[in-house]
Amino acid sequence: MHERCPVCHLKFEREQGYFVGAMYVSYMLAIPPYLALVAGLWLLAGWRYQFALLGAVVAYLPFVPMMMRLSRVIWMYIDQAFDPERHLLQHSSQVSSSPPSLRPNPTWPRSAASSPIRRVG
Repeated sequence: MHERCPVCHLKFEREQGYFVGAMYVSYMLAIPPYLALVAGLWLLAGWRYQFALLGAVVAYLPFVPMMMRLSRVIWMYIDQAFDPERHLLQHSSQVSSSPPSLRPNPTWPRSAASSPIRRVG
């Protein structure tokens, strides 16, 4: 895995243990197809429940690398939505192919005077 994206220079692993959150995403992505496999083998194919559990694990194993990569990508999107890298906001105007969400917004941050939300009290 590269240390940074060759296009936008996003640092992939921002800190030690950065992709621990991707494990939670991977878990959420794995449960629905696994349960569907178990239900299919148990209810439709008539396998015993224990064999259906084991068969679903074996059937899902080839998809684990793809799901792990997908979960890392989803985790990076979640992380960038809540805590974007500052240098990307400053230099994204130089990268014409950067997605609109990473391009600088000239109206942000707004001052309190120009904010549509008014304080009460």
